Amino acid sequence: MLISSYSDQIKELMFGSQKVLIATKKNPDLDLLIAAWVMERNLKKQGKETTLLVEDFKTLGLPAFFDGLNIQTALPPKSLIVSVNLQGNLIDKINYQTVDGRLDLIITPKSGNITAEAIEFKQSDLDYDLILILGAQKLEEIGSIALEHQEALNQISLVNIDNNPVNSLFGKLNLVDQTNFTLGQTVFALVKSLGYNLDSLDATALYFALVDKTKQFSQNVSVAVFKMAAELLELGAKTESLDLPKEDIIKEEVEMR
Repeated sequence: MLISSYSDQIKELMFGSQKVLIATKKNPDLDLLIAAWVMERNLKKQGKETTLLVEDFKTLGLPAFFDGLNIQTALPPKSLIVSVNLQGNLIDKINYQTVDGRLDLIITPKSGNITAEAIEFKQSDLDYDLILILGAQKLEEIGSIALEHQEALNQISLVNIDNNPVNSLFGKLNLVDQTNFTLGQTVFALVKSLGYNLDSLDATALYFALVDKTKQFSQNVSVAVFKMAAELLELGAKTESLDLPKEDIIKEEVEMR
């Protein structure tokens, strides 16, 4: 699959969305984590509201050039929404009290009564226009969100981004390019197809992931890998920090909520 084959569909989904959730499979390797971060970073540059979700995230040997890595390990709990059919009445006041571990919500109308039949309950769900799933061969590999938000996931546009040949093609749009050895290659092609301008930090991060995944260009290298490396260097990828020992390049400022 070539990204260019789906160029119009990708642009329609990306440009038509404002709130985007980017989720990876649990316990991502460095290639996947950096690919997701670069994707999120470039969406933010376009003014999108983004959330990067990685369940069971464990701090890796992250390079010091990361410009703030804000990873959510879980989505906020669902809210309970209480809907009251006022039937033309106005509300005088709303109070609450807790008694023996129970919450009582007290709604007082200006006139008349509110019956139990006029009250409905529901839970809030995912508030996103678009969901990007990276590096998961099956939807359930992203973690509990796949079980807790099944209905919402069926209603929100979902883009499946991967390079694994056994991917189950679970997305509304499946960008699965098994000719790529790294997921960074797929994301690099995707970001370019959208017309986003990768900066030096993006290039440095993707180059770092490429070096790590190929064991410093000693394994699974190809013309495509070397071509991408050359493009990243042209974009300003900095290589001087890549030889630092892991204990010196772990970034401490990883915000986990």
